[in-house]
Amino acid sequence: AMENPYVNIMGHIDDGHYPMDFEAVIRGAREAGVLIEINNSSLVPGGGRINAEENIPKILRLCEQYGQDVEMGI
Repeated sequence: AMENPYVNIMGHIDDGHYPMDFEAVIRGAREAGVLIEINNSSLVPGGGRINAEENIPKILRLCEQYGQDVEMGI
């Protein structure tokens, strides 16, 4: 998806319903010039996403490590 010229951002990668290799995704996004989105709705109690509380800090650390830009939304 990141290689598609119409894709500018990868959203909700923190959702544990869809396990993924965060490091590979973030490195790929960096290479493709695609943003990673972090959205506070992932942390809403009783929301539909799982494991976001554990995944978001991992994602942010990797983004910092690889110099990946992040878009933050509400």
